[in-house]
Amino acid sequence: MAVYRYLAIDCGDSAAADAMAAGFSDLPLVLEDGLRTRCGVMTRRDGGGRSWCLVRPFGASSNAAWLDGSREPLLASVEQCVSLGAALYAQLRTAPPFARALYGAEAFDAFFDVEDLHDLFAGGAGLFDTGWEGLVLHRALHASLGAPGGFVPFREDAVWRPYPCG
Repeated sequence: MAVYRYLAIDCGDSAAADAMAAGFSDLPLVLEDGLRTRCGVMTRRDGGGRSWCLVRPFGASSNAAWLDGSREPLLASVEQCVSLGAALYAQLRTAPPFARALYGAEAFDAFFDVEDLHDLFAGGAGLFDTGWEGLVLHRALHASLGAPGGFVPFREDAVWRPYPCG
């Protein structure tokens, strides 16, 4: 079974998701150790009708294959996967506006393990304390959730729980 690592970006509508995808499509990434890879993108709608851009850096997933069925090369270390995440977040800092974003294994699915972000934050301090490093929220969404703690500025219109090397 494949486990895909990608950056899931909640763009709101399909035009915004398409614009976000254009900025990440085939984006070359060069890691600190010199390894080069690129990004694949896809857009999709969730059950609530919101449009998402999913950015997958090739090589960061486990047991993944290319569209032609050939095996995707696997990065050699956890450090390389973390470095890819840092590179994606750097690109996200200059991307068009978005509601929320998260990089990690099956990141899109992580948003649906909870019924609603409001429920997640209302669940008490312990529910949100771990596992959400790298979560980026638009400032308006952060405010609507009661401005939960642990977030720092990401860019002018967004805050985040810092990624391990962010």
